[in-house]
Order: sequence, then structure tokens, then C-alpha cells
Amino acid sequence: MFKAILKGSVLLCFSNFENLIKAAGAWTAILFIFDFIAQMAGFDPWEMNDQPMMQDSADFVFFSLTSAVVQLIAASSVAVAWHRFALLGERPATIHLRFGRPEWRYFLYSLLFCLFMLAVLAAVGLMIGFVVLIAFGFTISNDAITVFDVLFLIGLVFTAPFFARAGLMLPAAAVDQPLGPFRALQFGKGFGWAMVFAFTVLFIPFLLLSILFLFVMTLFSAILPQLVVGLQLVLLLGLEQMVLTILLLSVVTITYAYAREREEAGGRPDA
Repeated sequence: MFKAILKGSVLLCFSNFENLIKAAGAWTAILFIFDFIAQMAGFDPWEMNDQPMMQDSADFVFFSLTSAVVQLIAASSVAVAWHRFALLGERPATIHLRFGRPEWRYFLYSLLFCLFMLAVLAAVGLMIGFVVLIAFGFTISNDAITVFDVLFLIGLVFTAPFFARAGLMLPAAAVDQPLGPFRALQFGKGFGWAMVFAFTVLFIPFLLLSILFLFVMTLFSAILPQLVVGLQLVLLLGLEQMVLTILLLSVVTITYAYAREREEAGGRPDA
């Protein structure tokens, strides 16, 4: 199933590159422009100026909240456009900036999905913390913190398939067939690890590509104007981000299609 999901995701993305650009291009451009304006206005969190601490904090909070809302709106719009294209055959407009009822529903289900993940992680953290406290005689030491960190990391690895399966509630919301997180877990049973492996295999090359871009641009910065290098880097990273986003969305889309096909055929989830 891993190979089928990986192959289907890559084919869906690269055989429909024009629709990929339509679905994500306009929002990507807006996010880059928003980020550029914010930095020019002094909202860059990495370059806090010498103004009073309270004023800097207020500016940073304002920028962070505004940026988060804009990014969530953009993510919801892009995801709905891609899910509906892949599952329903609806082609996105040339300049896709829609945020209507399907996008609003997706936005709300995204928040629900995040709350579900936070609740699960909190439960895992509390259980691990309790076990570590007992093991170390209810004393907090560097060794206890290290053991907790290692066990929590292991817990993240083993909860990842459950989060992947619960994530199937998002394409379901996009195509007007909403599922709750627990229903999505049952709906996607047997697909969790395949999705996690597909996410990992697709993500690593883009991580290495980003590092390569930064390295090459650093070399060119010595012989080209900084503005030219910056624009080239923005364009390359923007295109890379669009493709990676759609690839990861495609993993969820393809898996949802397989799970829906299995359910409609009356098949039983694999253990």
C-alpha cells in the first residue's frame, strides 16, 4: 500500500502541474508579499529593534496572530482546491483565492484536528511523565528529563500513524463528507504507517534541496547583487514549497480515495 500511495501521490502532483500552480500559486505569492511587507515594517522576530520591550512584544504578537490567520486561510483554500480537484474533478480557477463554505468547514475541521493531536500528545506526555517520576523517586533531575525526552520522542513515532489516519477527516471535510477524528481513525485503519512512510520519503528530498538552494545562493551572493540573489531564492523556495505542499496533500487525498473505495466495496480495514 505504501508504494501505491507514494506512486499515486507523485503522479497526481506532477501530471497535473498546471492545476498545482493554479491551486497554490496566488496564495503562495500573497504569503511571500505579506512576509516581505512585515519584515520591511519591522515585524521580523529575528531582528527585534531597540524600542521598548512592551511595544516590541505587542508588535510581535500582532504580527504572529495576523500571520497565523492568513496562513491558515491560505492553507485551507489551497487544500480544498486540491482535494476537490483530485476527488471530484473540480478544476481551480487560474487565480485561486476562494474562501467560501467548503474552505470555512475545512478551516474548522483543521482546528479540530489540531486540538485532537494536542489532546493525544498531552495524554502521552502525562503518562510518560508519571512513569518517569515513579522511576526516579519523584525527583526531577537531568537524567529524568533526558529519559522523558527519549520516551516522548518514541511516543511521537508511534502516534504518528494515528495522526495520519485522523488526518483523513480533512479531505472528507473538503468534499462535503465530514468525519470526526475517531471515525477517521476507523476509516483509515491499515493506512497509517504507509502514509507516514510516504510523507517521510517525499519530505526528505525537499529538505536536502532547500539546503542545496541556500548553499548555492550563498556562493552566488559573492558575485551577484544581493537583490538578484534574494529574488532568485524566493522564487526557487516558493516553487519548492508549492510542490511539497501539494505532494503532501496528495498523500492524504490518495489515501482517502483508497479508504473510501474500500468502504464502498464493503471491505474490512486491515489490522
